[in-house]
Amino acid sequence: MTARPSGRSGERRVLVELLAGGGRQVAAMVAGLVVYTVMARWLKAEKLGAWSLLGTISFQLAIADLGLTTAVQRAAVAADEARARRAVALALVPLCTLGPLAAGASYLWFLGVGGGSAELQADISRAAVLVLLGGVVSALGTPYRGYIMARGRANAVAYARTAQAFTHLLVVALGFAISGRTLMVPSAGLLLASVIELAITLRVARSIDPLLPLRPGIPRDRAEMWGALREGSASLVISVSTMLAVRVDAVVLSRVAPLAIVASYGVASRAVEMIYMLTKQATAVLQPRLGDPARREGAVRVGTGVFCGVIAVSMGSIALNAQPLLVAWVGAVADNDVTATVLAILALASIVTASEEMAGATLTLSGRTAWATAVPAAIGAAVNLSISVLGSPRYGIWAVAGSTVVGSLVKTTLAWINASRLLGYGARDVARAFAPPLGGGLASLATSWALRGPARAGALASAASCAAAALAGAVICGALLWWLSLRPGAAPAGAPAGAPAS
Repeated sequence: MTARPSGRSGERRVLVELLAGGGRQVAAMVAGLVVYTVMARWLKAEKLGAWSLLGTISFQLAIADLGLTTAVQRAAVAADEARARRAVALALVPLCTLGPLAAGASYLWFLGVGGGSAELQADISRAAVLVLLGGVVSALGTPYRGYIMARGRANAVAYARTAQAFTHLLVVALGFAISGRTLMVPSAGLLLASVIELAITLRVARSIDPLLPLRPGIPRDRAEMWGALREGSASLVISVSTMLAVRVDAVVLSRVAPLAIVASYGVASRAVEMIYMLTKQATAVLQPRLGDPARREGAVRVGTGVFCGVIAVSMGSIALNAQPLLVAWVGAVADNDVTATVLAILALASIVTASEEMAGATLTLSGRTAWATAVPAAIGAAVNLSISVLGSPRYGIWAVAGSTVVGSLVKTTLAWINASRLLGYGARDVARAFAPPLGGGLASLATSWALRGPARAGALASAASCAAAALAGAVICGALLWWLSLRPGAAPAGAPAGAPAS
């Protein structure tokens, strides 16, 4: 049996895996940035706002798996290949039935979007067909992506997403040059890119296990089926809660504001989301560790310090001074108070959300049940949605964006209470996990505040300010991470919290 690394070497390996995982996502992020730049500069603000709605609804079709991808991942982490195969087949059942039905219902909703413009309404209705088809295709890959990541092949998922992003970029660049300012161009690109990503994902998953099914199927053992559904129900609640907490902003806002405002809101949201998702993808390499009781304590501590630290440093650097950069990125649609305000609020919300990621993943993968994560997520989402829906008619973007902060705080607090019980953490251990991101985030934010005047001079000054703030935060975060987690005398990875080093 291969010995597992412990102590400083084990935690340093976690750190190296995290950094390498993030690096693999850079190409996909760059392609995504260029795609959005082209669309923002080519499309009118109203159509860009409509695209925000189209992308939001399409992305949510992945929840049609009813959370059964969690059953796939738990079986894969436990190295139970036969059960993982049956879970994949079971997950394909709702994806192949409920997915198309949800897409059809979404299409009917899109028929009412457009703000009275006949030309915009027609463009949205045509584009929605392709976007929703792309969403169905992408959703079919969900259980396979979950399986691949649970087996420690996050690099392959990154490769598939990079191919998807560059395909979308190619179609958008050529399509706008040929067809003009229509939503059909990015929609066709999304559909083709989703097909390519699915093909690559299937190939990788079947290279790991050639017996993974490609067709839906229900296990003969009904007890196993109901067990998987019970596991999946908690993950479904988490996915729906995440959708309500993060992805429904544009939908709520579209009911009380013009699509041009939705577009400005979407620019800030997209900037925050891309940084967040780039960093989050790196954490996929930790899934095997988070599901292993012998290694999860060190993985949660270092993962929280690094992941939340990177988010806190990044968001602290862009929250106050990045608007000139956004204007240089997408043009006039970002040159307004809406984008500046939403950027600051959502940057704060993302820091709060990041502080819960590792704890929530551990509860989902190795807790007694995934409901320890689902209940906090559901309560946080309910708070978020209530504030957003009830407050948006009067307070507009302040209610829609601010509700994300409040809901995330509720969710994070409740999730860490549950995670502390599972990991045996006391208040000192939780403080130790959060000290690096807190120190780094405050240093980054303070530097941004000090440079807020010069940063308004233009894009280069803004970039320099953000870079200086990020560097200041990274130095503080890294120093605290080393001192508290990697220094001699720290508890070994996998040892009980607070245990002395061997």
